[in-house]
Amino acid sequence: GLEAARRAVRVRPVPRAVRGAHVVDLFPPPHPALNWGGEDLLTEVRALDPTATGTAVTEEPAGQAAVVEGILRASDAVPLVVATCDAGLHPWQERLRAALLARRPDAVRVDTGLPEGGALCSYGRGRANLRAVAEVLTGARLLTAAVRRP
Repeated sequence: GLEAARRAVRVRPVPRAVRGAHVVDLFPPPHPALNWGGEDLLTEVRALDPTATGTAVTEEPAGQAAVVEGILRASDAVPLVVATCDAGLHPWQERLRAALLARRPDAVRVDTGLPEGGALCSYGRGRANLRAVAEVLTGARLLTAAVRRP
């Protein structure tokens, strides 16, 4: 599964390794019918880079501005990664991502699940997909011919 997930990762443009990053993972609550147990990107990044920090948001925040400010404070001196999961199906993710990218245009955008054209796309949200993305983000895996650039 991990090798297939590695081959499914798409990158555009190739992001630099973001060790010590603050990872913002926006995803809906786990859904048992989709055979997805709520895996998160931060766990996979931290397995490869224990210095990473992060924020997980699993539903639309009541106070988006406060969440954005908190994330920006936490990521002030480190790289920022903003990941979504099926954002087209969950507009709150698009709004939160847009607010973060407006203030941190240097952030690396990651799309998991059904990707929408982020810099790094996993084409899935399982643990193997998230590990493959974490490998690219942390520089643990060099990009090869298996990683296609659309």
